[in-house]
Amino acid sequence: MKKCAAHNQAIVAITLTVIGTIGLVTTPANAKSTGITRPTSISAGLFWPGGDTDLAINLRYALPTKKSLAVPSLTIIDVGAEVGNRTIIPLNIGILAGAKSASPLESGNFYYGAGIGPYFSSSDVHLGGFLTGGYNLTASTYAEYKYQFVQGGNGSILSFGLRF
Repeated sequence: MKKCAAHNQAIVAITLTVIGTIGLVTTPANAKSTGITRPTSISAGLFWPGGDTDLAINLRYALPTKKSLAVPSLTIIDVGAEVGNRTIIPLNIGILAGAKSASPLESGNFYYGAGIGPYFSSSDVHLGGFLTGGYNLTASTYAEYKYQFVQGGNGSILSFGLRF
């Protein structure tokens, strides 16, 4: 039991160190150059791990980082909760890129992305990740499909979100 707790603490410490390092290398001036006008969003939807149906909520923050890909992109932090037949709390760092050289936040355009991080459950912590694709209905609203890969919680998530 002590080994599991030490392992979980190590994963949390590494994740927080990575997030803190990203925060140190970004500056407010970069936010203006990336065109991020609504860096925070919240979404809710359904999560289908196996044959179950659970509720999924997510808070996303776009970090004001320097351009990292050849296409318009955003570095993001995602924190969520998937509750129902099981409870999973994902904490991911990832990237979103816009399709057709458009911003991943631009109205009427598609975006895609991926992320990685720890997934906390009531009994353990596992390293996992996700692939996602979405469509910006307006500058403030979007629909998104996400597939997460994590032991004990693989599954599809379909959600709708609001940026503010």
